[in-house]
Amino acid sequence: MSVIVKRFMDNPPRAEILVGAVPGAGHVGKIAVDHLIHELKADLVAEIYTSAFPPQIYIQDDGIAVMPRFQLYHTRANSGMLLFTGPAQTESGEAGYQVVDRLLELAKESGVRIVYSLAAYILGREPLERGVHGTATSQRLLEKLGEVGVKLMDGGTITGMNGLLFAMASLKGMEGACLLGETAGYYTDALASKEVLRVFARLSGVEVSYGMLDVMAAETEKALKAMRAELAKREETKESKPGRMDYIS
Repeated sequence: MSVIVKRFMDNPPRAEILVGAVPGAGHVGKIAVDHLIHELKADLVAEIYTSAFPPQIYIQDDGIAVMPRFQLYHTRANSGMLLFTGPAQTESGEAGYQVVDRLLELAKESGVRIVYSLAAYILGREPLERGVHGTATSQRLLEKLGEVGVKLMDGGTITGMNGLLFAMASLKGMEGACLLGETAGYYTDALASKEVLRVFARLSGVEVSYGMLDVMAAETEKALKAMRAELAKREETKESKPGRMDYIS
């Protein structure tokens, strides 16, 4: 099996925009796309299967076992939008190219003109401000990013499928852009997802509520505080113990 597409509609749904992300650092893009799917009550229109996933299956809340797969959703918001996500990156670069190529063919059939990829801009430390960085495959779209306050990138790389998704759009006659939320990169960062979505809303006109992301961020912060307190306690205990002296003769 290379790439298999399972459709749930006879005809391609009409859409002008494709937004996608798969898990990456901080799950920034993945959380953002999942939030759009939930808030816009998007309908599942296709699934993409590949043998490049690890050999495992997932058991759902209802007890049903399913194969790992990428999912494509559709919402009628703003003249139609496709939303793409999945449980993991592919295990090989070749498979990543194959899946993205097939996805973009589906997007082209639906009339998509612009592809947005959502991802993480890893700082390796806590962000002082929740900025959003970006790049695009055309000068027109790059200028549009700058107009809404995106920090335009002038170097570096974007790895994995979140990079391929928007960049390969240019090979299919579509424009592509990537929005990357600043994050420390070592924990699930819903606040970074929120900032990415706020920028995307300004670009697309799509409006959603961010309450669920605020709740998720608060839960993460609570867990981080508990972890920091535990680490501080261990360090304090370690420092209070007398030093050990060993002799070898």
